[in-house]
Amino acid sequence: MKCIKCGAHVNAYETNCPYCGTALEKGIRWNIRHNSAKDNYDAALKAKTGIYMSAFNRIVSVVLKVELALTALIMVIVIIISSVKPLKTALNFKLHKNQINAHINQLYEDEKYAELYSYLQEYGLNYKEGYDIYTELSNKAYYYNWFVCERNDLVMSVETGTTRRIDIEILLDRIGDILYEVKEPVSEKNSAKINIWKQDVEDFCRYYLFMSEDDINLFKTQSYLKTADEERIIQDFAGKRGFRYVD
Repeated sequence: MKCIKCGAHVNAYETNCPYCGTALEKGIRWNIRHNSAKDNYDAALKAKTGIYMSAFNRIVSVVLKVELALTALIMVIVIIISSVKPLKTALNFKLHKNQINAHINQLYEDEKYAELYSYLQEYGLNYKEGYDIYTELSNKAYYYNWFVCERNDLVMSVETGTTRRIDIEILLDRIGDILYEVKEPVSEKNSAKINIWKQDVEDFCRYYLFMSEDDINLFKTQSYLKTADEERIIQDFAGKRGFRYVD
C-alpha cells in the first residue's frame, strides 16, 4: 500500500510509514485482526491441550487405581497362601502324627541329620516336648556341616591369598555354635556324636588357627566372644600364618 502522506510503498502490516512516520490506518486494522486471530488460536490451542491433559490425567488415575487394586489383591493372595500352608502342615501332622514320628525316628537312627533338621523345621517341632533328642543332634549337625564348609573355604582362601576378615568371623561364630553347651546332651548317642564333632573343631582351632587352650575354652564358656577377644584371635591367626586380610 501507499503512504497517504509521502506516497511511499510500504508493507500492508506496517502501522506507521517507515519513511515519514505517518500512522497507517490499514496497517493498524491489519495488526488488530492479526493479533485477534493469534489470541483466538492460542486460546483454542490451550483449550485443546487442556482437554488432552484432562484425558491423560484420567487415564493415569485409572491406571493407578488398577495398580493399587492389583497390589492389594496380590497381598491378599500372599496372606492367604502364607496362612493356608501352616494350617495345612498342622492338619497333616495331626492326621499322620504316628507315621511322621516314625519317620523322624528312622532318620535319627539312620544318622540322616540334614534331612531330619529339615523335617523338624517343616513341622515346627524344634525344641518341642518329646523332640529334644532329635532337635539337639540335628541342630548340632547343621552347625557342624556349616563349620566344615566355612573351614574349607577359609583354608582355600589362605592358600590363594584371598582371605577376608568376614571369612574367619563367620567361622568363629560356627565354632561357638558347636563348642558352647548350655547343658549336657540328652542321650549317650547324642553325647558321643557331638563329642566327635567338638573334637574335630577343637583340633582345627589348635593346629590350624593356632589358638591357645584358654581361647578354645572361651568358646565353651560363653555364647559369643567379646569384641576384644575376637579381634585378638583374628589378628593372631593372620600373624602366625603370615598373611594379610584382603579387606
